[in-house]
Amino acid sequence: MQTMIQCNCGRSTQVVHCPACGSVNRYPLAVKNEVDEQTGKLYRGYRCRRCGVEYNDLDRLACSAPPPPLSKTERQAIARAQGIEQFRASKGIDGTEDRKTMLQKLFSK
Repeated sequence: MQTMIQCNCGRSTQVVHCPACGSVNRYPLAVKNEVDEQTGKLYRGYRCRRCGVEYNDLDRLACSAPPPPLSKTERQAIARAQGIEQFRASKGIDGTEDRKTMLQKLFSK
């Protein structure tokens, strides 16, 4: 089972993203590739197509991108939960009451 490692911004570290804006739309820069002489590891260079920042794999360790936006289903779930809470508040229903009491309050005039 593989564990998902998150970046400082909340995105997955397995997906290469811009450390400035978080965009995954990048342009590879062959001339910006660097090799670490001690370890022999290749750090690939990229340029963000959204904001134009040039970065490499090593720069991603100090990511300061804003958190990713909520997905449509996450926004819908939050709105649904807020709507339920507003409905309960308008009917005077407390979440600690039992089901019978809540139904009586709902259907009483």
